[in-house]
Amino acid sequence: MVMQVEDLHALVRGEAFRQLLAAGAPATREDLALAIGISTDKVARVLEELDAAGRIRFGALAATGSAASRSPATAAPITIRFRDGRPEAAGVVLFRPSDSLAASCTSVYEEWCPNSNFFEDAESARAWSARHKLEGRVLSLEEASDLATAEWLPVTRPPKRLSP
Repeated sequence: MVMQVEDLHALVRGEAFRQLLAAGAPATREDLALAIGISTDKVARVLEELDAAGRIRFGALAATGSAASRSPATAAPITIRFRDGRPEAAGVVLFRPSDSLAASCTSVYEEWCPNSNFFEDAESARAWSARHKLEGRVLSLEEASDLATAEWLPVTRPPKRLSP
């Protein structure tokens, strides 16, 4: 069976995410390899490619907790509390870079993710993105949460195992 790189990335990312949630600590390469049914070397290569294993998404988990960030416009701290996966922070918005930027990146983690940021208000987000010549959308936290939940929900589903 030939597996597409994106599918293997999703498989490893999903299993790493589930093990992180279950154990409260990052999974080892050996544990991931055993759970998925691939070699430890292959897991190591995939993890290096992903370079972002372990990011928790509250919406997909319907979790309660908080996320801390800083506004790139003012460096002001921004704390977003989540209750049952829904954000509770009035006025805070997310600037999400365009999908065309993501498609043109050689490393989404290094080039797209740093431009996806929380801001204290929509005007600050628009001004920052204009200064940086970035196309994208300014989303309310509710819109951003719905979008992230849809993207990360598959990661929280039961794992698949590859046959040897």
